[in-house]
Amino acid sequence: LIGFSMLNYWARNADNLLIGRFIGTSALGIYSRAYSFMLLPLKMVSRTIARVMFPAFSSIQKDKPRVAKIYLRVTTTIALITFPLMTGLWVVTEHLVLALFGSQWASMIPIIKIFAVIGMVQSIVSLNGNLYRSQGRTDLQFKVGLVQSILTVAAFVIGLRWGTVGVAYAYGVYNLLATYPSISIATALVKLRFVTIIRNLLGISICAAVMGVAVWLCGLWLPGNWPHWGYLLFQVPVGLIVYIMLIHSYKIKAYEDIRELVKEYWQSHRKPKAPQAKSADAEATVQVNR
Repeated sequence: LIGFSMLNYWARNADNLLIGRFIGTSALGIYSRAYSFMLLPLKMVSRTIARVMFPAFSSIQKDKPRVAKIYLRVTTTIALITFPLMTGLWVVTEHLVLALFGSQWASMIPIIKIFAVIGMVQSIVSLNGNLYRSQGRTDLQFKVGLVQSILTVAAFVIGLRWGTVGVAYAYGVYNLLATYPSISIATALVKLRFVTIIRNLLGISICAAVMGVAVWLCGLWLPGNWPHWGYLLFQVPVGLIVYIMLIHSYKIKAYEDIRELVKEYWQSHRKPKAPQAKSADAEATVQVNR
């Protein structure tokens, strides 16, 4: 496990080392800031859920069908958030960057678009480690991680020829090509097929794609002389409304589960005021009688 963590760390940071050494520190600053747009939602959503999920996996590690069932529910819950988030980011990247950072950071735009696609993939792939550890197969995790690290660094080196955008593209192509073997090897430990996972994520993927088209069309409809924050004020709410309507209409399972959890939480924390008042009156009556 320690060996895999070290491999993963160096492979993930090899792009920064290569860009800083062969392209320059200014290019590295642009690349790093663009990368943070992908990393932040992954930390907030995928890794938080993964930390909660691992103890649950470990406690039922011998019950492989149950582990597989929980894995499918967790992946759809994560995708419910990360897929529309990354899709929306891809559509509004230009206005977001120019509104937040100004035109001097415009070179981040194509890099963020690439990382938005990678972010959707990584939000699901990042759960693989939980399956390896819960099934006691950190040895297999290390072997897979070794191959992945070599290929990741090779992709970075190939992309250097075309600058920071080339590095991002190379990393994106590698991630898309590696998705099938990466997920398949891990999920095979609990006898879960890759096609089952894809089918499980299909509804959310379609809803996120339709939302992205709606946000893009909204941007075309708005006047061309608006400030960038003006586009965001319209496009972001439109995307949110369209997406919620879609997942509600098509009864996406993860959405229904979250609704039930919120409903149960709300009901359990509601304070019944009337019974308390009645109890207080009764106590006062007892005191008077005494």
